[in-house]
Order: sequence, then C-alpha cells, then structure tokens
Amino acid sequence: MSTEPDNKWKDLDWLKADHPLRQSQAAVPATQAAPAPASDSTNDRSTATGPLYSPMAIMIATLLGSPVAGTAVMAINYRRLGQKRHSVLAIVAGIAGTAGLIAVGSLLPEGFPNTGIAIGGVVAMRQVAIALQDNAIRAHADLGGPMASNWRAAGIGVLGLALIGAAVFATVWAMTPAYGTRLA
Repeated sequence: MSTEPDNKWKDLDWLKADHPLRQSQAAVPATQAAPAPASDSTNDRSTATGPLYSPMAIMIATLLGSPVAGTAVMAINYRRLGQKRHSVLAIVAGIAGTAGLIAVGSLLPEGFPNTGIAIGGVVAMRQVAIALQDNAIRAHADLGGPMASNWRAAGIGVLGLALIGAAVFATVWAMTPAYGTRLA
C-alpha cells in the first residue's frame, strides 16, 4: 500500500478558491468590487483618458435607444481605453444587432407579444458589456478612475432613439409612393 492518501479529486485542485489559477479568474458577484489586478509598475492611476460607463449605464442606453445606443456607449469606453479598433467594431455590431431586431420584429405575426424580444435584447446587451468590458471598468474604478454618469448614458440612449426614429421615418417616407409624388 502507498503511504500517500488516495485523492481521486487532485486534478480538480484548480477549483479551490485559494488556487493561483482560480484567484486570477474568480468570478465576483456584481455587488462586490473585484480586486485590482496586480501591476508590475508603480503607476497607481488608470490608463483611461476619461470616465468610463458601467455595464448598467450601457444597459440603460440600450433600453432607451436600442443596441446602437448601447454599443455607442461601449465604443466611448473603448476609445477612452485606447482601443479604437474595438470602438469601431462595437458600433458595427450595434448597427447589425439593431437591424437584426428590427428584421425579427417585422417578421413576427400580427399580435405576437414582442416585448420579450426587446427585453431579451437589453439583457443580452448588458451581458455582452459585462463579458467584454467589466474587467477593464473594475480595474479603472479600483485605481480611482472616475465613472461616467448613468444620466449621460440615458441621454445617449434618447439620442439613439431619435436617430433611429428619424431613419425609420425617412425610410417610410421614401418608400411610400404618395409621399414621393408630393415632393416632385
């Protein structure tokens, strides 16, 4: 017999909270602040060039103005973090997501309860924001970086709603024959 204890679970040691791999990837509940990432430099200030919007602010902008508004807020975060390419990709994804939601909404049968699709889009946008930006936002906040106002995000959402409303109005105006003949 072996003097070592039979530990059939030793391959799962990384699941323990005190394991080094687990500490760097530990999920932190949204109500708790994540610990600041370890830094080799002595810089104790955030590298962001301005205040960052929280995932809640991104959700508010999406709720009021569609995924375009939510991704516009994410794009602002990316720009302030110096990630210009991600900023452009966020806007493109927001336009595609909004177009997809409009397409799905127009294909639904008359009387179909489409509120669930809208709520699902808002919740999905918040989860995307958490997955893509939460670590950078938490690190920024932990280093004393300022956070942008949720009211400002709401304003971006209302502006997004106005822009989408204008685009829909212009499209309907251009595609309706009676309106086009009045202009000629």
